[in-house]
Amino acid sequence: MKLLLSTVLALSLSISTTAVAVLPPGYEDDMWCPAGECKIYSILFGDDYSGPSSSFYFCYNSVTEEVTDGVWTGSLTDVQQPEGWEKPELCSKEVYSECEYDHDCKPTLRTEMPSDDVEHSRGETCGCFADSVLHPFDQCQGETGDNCNDYSCIGHDSCKNQRGKCVIQDNGAGACTLRIRNRDYDDDWTAKPTKKPTKKPTSKPTPSPTDSGNTCGSSCSNDSDCFKGGFVQC
Repeated sequence: MKLLLSTVLALSLSISTTAVAVLPPGYEDDMWCPAGECKIYSILFGDDYSGPSSSFYFCYNSVTEEVTDGVWTGSLTDVQQPEGWEKPELCSKEVYSECEYDHDCKPTLRTEMPSDDVEHSRGETCGCFADSVLHPFDQCQGETGDNCNDYSCIGHDSCKNQRGKCVIQDNGAGACTLRIRNRDYDDDWTAKPTKKPTKKPTSKPTPSPTDSGNTCGSSCSNDSDCFKGGFVQC
């Protein structure tokens, strides 16, 4: 099952409103990426995940398939765009799309996390996120060695009652997110056809001989000639 982004306008407005509340205008007015890269929209931590615009938009290199943070500038900050960087366009669905159907998004436990001194860390340790089978999320977010920590997450069940959802954007590209699983909801990849009850054939009753008339045909003069001893005599 697909969910068009236009049908979940409230979701977009909620994210946009939350972003403004976290960082008011003047802090993240413009996004910049290396020349030739496009930007992607990512909401893999669920509908209720809040944060500034930089929490949802990232730079994407179609050659290396790397997802990196953009540089954000605003009228109230001293941040300057790096030399040669450009304002990116949204990646087309042919270049980057996390999903086409709900089953392309798998609820996954976060077992790796950048260390505390990494500013661009997203999500929570042992939290749940919707991992794309087409573009798996790098839980270390590009960090290696001592800058990325492993967690066993034993006893954590943050993905319980969560299901993956594919949100289709206006340009046709899909973004994976999480939704609360409805017990009565049939996921599109597990739905089974409903079998119709088979009707049993009904047998027609055998006509009984009558006192008058002829139910046996023209070969007998009357019913009493046909049904003698339970057998047709004519």
